[in-house]
Amino acid sequence: MKVRYGFLDGMRAIVCLFVFFGHYFVDFCIKDIFPMNSPVYRVCLLVFYGCYTVPLFCAASGFLAVRKEIGKGWQLVLAVLNRFLRFELPLLAVIAAVMLLNRRGMFVYGDLLAEKLSNKQLAGNYSFDSHYTWLFRKAFWDLHIYDNPLWMTGSLFAGNIALYGFRYVQALSRRYLRGRLCPAAQAAVMILLLVLARNDIPLLATVLGGCYGLARELKDRRDGNRQSKVPRGGAALNARPLILFALVLVLNIWLYFLRDFDFERFPRSYELAGLVTALALLHLAFSCRPLRGLLEAKPLAALGSLSFAIYVIHYPLIGLLSCPMIYALRDRLAYVPLVLLAFAATSAACLLLAFAYKRVIERPCYAAIKKLIAFLGEN
Repeated sequence: MKVRYGFLDGMRAIVCLFVFFGHYFVDFCIKDIFPMNSPVYRVCLLVFYGCYTVPLFCAASGFLAVRKEIGKGWQLVLAVLNRFLRFELPLLAVIAAVMLLNRRGMFVYGDLLAEKLSNKQLAGNYSFDSHYTWLFRKAFWDLHIYDNPLWMTGSLFAGNIALYGFRYVQALSRRYLRGRLCPAAQAAVMILLLVLARNDIPLLATVLGGCYGLARELKDRRDGNRQSKVPRGGAALNARPLILFALVLVLNIWLYFLRDFDFERFPRSYELAGLVTALALLHLAFSCRPLRGLLEAKPLAALGSLSFAIYVIHYPLIGLLSCPMIYALRDRLAYVPLVLLAFAATSAACLLLAFAYKRVIERPCYAAIKKLIAFLGEN
């Protein structure tokens, strides 16, 4: 029986909101509202733009990917095809829309706003030459031209596929190997995956999320009959995950508050700290029932169901709505109220578009993919 981890929906909701807030903060607030390295700037940078948001999203995806049972070659092929289509089809609509709007000149670009603002990292930089044949040429591997946040989808897909492959290797080793060779072969394959992923943080986060899923699976098996007496996920308050998270928090405080740095060029130490923070947060959520209860709240669960839509829509929408508003009203309103007004309008539009995207694009695509995979599995 497939286990549903409802609190992961709440976690995805928070992550997508923080990514949205983080992009807005970097695009319109730093330098123009909060001076570089000011206390408020550092807090916002850590909370909304910290390097843990994308790794946390990827680690949760890796955890779920490794839970998939794959014992035969045809199951592996169908799992890969299913994952590919679930990425590809919904993203095609977003990419096509961005191309169309860009060709119609509907994005206001950062260079126009630069005359008013000191910040040069403004959103809406979609001024590229494109052709619609790109939609059929590795649509989510060549997304550097679309900027945030689609840059990580290729790594996330590769990590999911690697974990599916590991599951298949697990099944083969249990079938054909005996004694200590079985766990040794599985460990060798996982170490190889970690080595290959070491230079790509989203990919590494996905694989490490899978490792965490395997560790929890082993723990459940080891507990055996005790699960009937001990609630899954541990005690209400587990001291060790809290201590681990406190240590990680101290590390982040040192990085973001006790050192000067250029946010445009995060050193690798910040990326690695973000990765550790993401894994610590994931472990804390699994180990703390009160936190899981908060993440399973209905508003967060509902927002979590829209998280993918918000994630892929919000950044083009910033360039399509926020930038034109700020450019058009820059001489009529003070800058701070203008940014807040643009943020409110963009947030409302993003929620409405995300809901429509889920109903019109995501659900039909996923239903069609489910039927296709079921048909192929039966034949």
